[in-house]
Amino acid sequence: MLAVLAHGFGYSGMYTGNALVPCELPIIFSRPSIDVLAPVSRAIHRQKIISLNYQSHTSGFSQREIAPFALVNDGLRWHVRAYDRKSKEFRDFVLTRMADVSILLIRPFKV
Repeated sequence: MLAVLAHGFGYSGMYTGNALVPCELPIIFSRPSIDVLAPVSRAIHRQKIISLNYQSHTSGFSQREIAPFALVNDGLRWHVRAYDRKSKEFRDFVLTRMADVSILLIRPFKV
C-alpha cells in the first residue's frame, strides 16, 4: 500500500504520474565495487572463506577473515551476512567498507 501512495499508482494499476501523497524515498547512497562484490558472491556460492580489509565505525580499520553466506540490501546499503572469525560471531558487513577482498584456498565452511 505504501508503494501505491509513493509511486502514484491508481486502482487500475496504471501509473498516474503523481504520488497520491507527498513522500520522500531513500536514495541508495553507495554501490559496491565489482572488485568487492565479485569475490564475495563467489565465496558465498563456493562456501569459501574470504580475507579482507574492513573499515568499521566502531573498531576502525582491521584485517578480517569471514565466511559469507548471504547478501542483503536494506534500501540504503548492501551488506553481507557472515561468520567473523575474529569476533567468533555472525555479523553484517557493509560491502562499501571492504577492500582487498580475496578468497582463501582452504576447505569449505559449515554453518
